[in-house]
Amino acid sequence: MFRYRDAQGIEKRLLSDAELQAAIRDGRIHANTPLAMGDRGVWDIAGHHPTYKRSGKPQLAPPPGARRSGRQKLARLARSRRARWGTLVGLVVIAGLGFIANVVYKRGHAEQRLEYVNAMLGIADGRTPAPELLAEPAPEPNDGALRTAWVRLQVANTVWQRMEAAQINFGVRGFHPPAAWMSDDYVTNARAFPDVGAHWDGYLAWDRNWSPDAWRLLNQENARRAAEAELTERQTFELIDPAQPGLSSVGWDLELRRQFAAEAARLHTTLVESRGNAFIDNGAWWFADTRTQRTYAQHVQNLRRIGELLQANAAKRAAALGVEPGDGAVPAGLARMRPAGG
Repeated sequence: MFRYRDAQGIEKRLLSDAELQAAIRDGRIHANTPLAMGDRGVWDIAGHHPTYKRSGKPQLAPPPGARRSGRQKLARLARSRRARWGTLVGLVVIAGLGFIANVVYKRGHAEQRLEYVNAMLGIADGRTPAPELLAEPAPEPNDGALRTAWVRLQVANTVWQRMEAAQINFGVRGFHPPAAWMSDDYVTNARAFPDVGAHWDGYLAWDRNWSPDAWRLLNQENARRAAEAELTERQTFELIDPAQPGLSSVGWDLELRRQFAAEAARLHTTLVESRGNAFIDNGAWWFADTRTQRTYAQHVQNLRRIGELLQANAAKRAAALGVEPGDGAVPAGLARMRPAGG
């Protein structure tokens, strides 16, 4: 399997040597096209690969006069031993410096892309990116992947700032509830934690107000930043993850978070109405009446199911971008749920 980057910097894959030869012959891959073998192979240029020489791709020949002149110069140089050794040493030095410069250049761009991606995913977990990273101008138009990462970060930051400003008006800050949520004290006496119910109600109220404008803002900001980076909207369309409707690579699963908040709000109502009749036995929560017990267990099951989807989406995004997933996909209290028989 081979990987290569097209003229726009978009990574594409070829499954066999035959497909690679076909891509070279039909002009999709040129001698200077970045090419790598396998999922983790080192990037090089296609002209260095043996398949390029076997493909029969025509090479441009120098003019006849220049060819003769070059032969005469080479003949004169060949008669001088000192010139031969000097040329050899010079070629080695130039090749070595060129190789080092190429490695440093590629490593620098790869590290910068990683910084952009980590900062973009960090915004989804509520971490503010470094101001100097946001202040960097659009990269030079010689690395499509780097420019796309820059666009993603700028879009994520703008959307996050608008979201945060809108949430303040509804008395909620972020998706995660107070730390006491799903603790032993909360489950046994939810009436003593009105801030938990207020959080989920506020989040849902903000969501109803925000959602109609969210995708419009995302697309507008994507178009503006893409123009700054000299990319087309089509080239940056991967900002909307095609793998799942409603999933934004900005890092927020708005639809799933809405479902999670609604289920958590229903759970809070159930616990409040139980009037503190919950107790802990052998590490599991129990209720005095079986109806409340069944209702509580159903809420926990639903929250776990939605939480697993949120975590799977976070892992999918991180894997696609080549980074480690964050730990902020779901509220920490989700891991503390201990229904009877669970």
